[in-house]
Amino acid sequence: FFTAGTLANYGTETLNGDVDVNGGWLYNEAGASLTVNGTVTINGGANALANYGTLDADAISTWHSLFNEADGSITTDLLTLNGDVTFYNNGDFTGSIAGTSYQQEIVNTGDMTVAEDGKSLVSGSFYFYNEEDATLTNSGSAVEGGENTIINLTRANDSLTQVNSGTITATNGYSAITTANGSNDPKWIWNTATGVINGINPDAPLINLGRGYNFGNQGTINVQGDNAVAISGGTSSYVINLVNSGTINVGTVQGKEDGTNGTGLIGIKGNGNATTINNTADGVINVYADDSYAFGGKTKAIINNGEINLLCDSGCDIYAPGTTGTQNDHNGTADIVIPDATTAPTEGSIPTPPADPNAPQQLSNYIVGTNADGSSGTLKANNLVIGDNVKVDTGFTSGTADTTVVVDNAFTGSNIQGADNITSTSVVWNAQGSQDADGNVDVT
Repeated sequence: FFTAGTLANYGTETLNGDVDVNGGWLYNEAGASLTVNGTVTINGGANALANYGTLDADAISTWHSLFNEADGSITTDLLTLNGDVTFYNNGDFTGSIAGTSYQQEIVNTGDMTVAEDGKSLVSGSFYFYNEEDATLTNSGSAVEGGENTIINLTRANDSLTQVNSGTITATNGYSAITTANGSNDPKWIWNTATGVINGINPDAPLINLGRGYNFGNQGTINVQGDNAVAISGGTSSYVINLVNSGTINVGTVQGKEDGTNGTGLIGIKGNGNATTINNTADGVINVYADDSYAFGGKTKAIINNGEINLLCDSGCDIYAPGTTGTQNDHNGTADIVIPDATTAPTEGSIPTPPADPNAPQQLSNYIVGTNADGSSGTLKANNLVIGDNVKVDTGFTSGTADTTVVVDNAFTGSNIQGADNITSTSVVWNAQGSQDADGNVDVT
């Protein structure tokens, strides 16, 4: 299927084959459903895809920005972003996304889920902004050899931004964020003040950083599961900063009550002799899990100017066995300042789609004229909604003494609605509209 101009779907359509959009916009409107058993490609000569309804496609590949609006739902095995494009998700998205260069941006204000076992929600190189009240989740399970993470940054450079201000929940063995090793100076990844990252039984660290990344937590991180690690720095001799000025829960209150916290957990773990861990003056680390720790691993230094609460039943401590690095605990060592997180691009406006040719026409302020011989005017129309101030006059009364009169076929056509709204121009006569077997409207 090929299209070279703007198209809008207002109904229910199933297309068996690939769809190439070579010009204009492709709109899937509110209440509409578009199923493509193939690949939808938004080519370079087109404008963009705007979805307000339900879109289900085997795959989507776009060279232009894509808009999934507030009531929109997109389900696809793979969405591929090509070139300098942005995916704005304000609705529901289920599937996986591939970023093919360092230019793509993903801005989520809705809900995004990866469903396939082992697959990531997003992989490649990209800027990601999970905004306040937005969610990222996995419904599938980790598998051997899988990506097994919600965000998978496979190529790194010093310009890529990852900001979570919403909620990321990783379950079934998944990590929340995983990054590859980069040769760049460390780039910050943020969990801002409104951000929440939950990890339940991750097979790898919940936030699993490669070389070239700092991490700043200003929100809340919760982790549960045997040997789980909330934040793990890259294995590197590079300077890396892992900073908590929010709250990290190593285990949870509920997990302590129901026995699901596990043991051997670590809040922040270093993996390099130039790594600094810093629990700032505003930072809180609560250790609820038994035999678990606030800090661990290989570091240059651990700076604790904040609060560590050992709330387990037994065996928990501040430092895990084998932890290395200078331990600066409330000794006047200055905190590392987390820089301000970068902000997401704004969506802008989407052009108005072409009108629905089958949209109902609204009729108001209309009078059906009647004659002494019982005949009447007839309005012929399809897809008509009879609205306010539609009346039948009483011209027929000069030709009859009957107290009940039927005006046949006052409105004729298909899909006529609102017959009950018809009234009389006279306070003496009542009018009641009804549809006959042919779908036409008579008035009694």
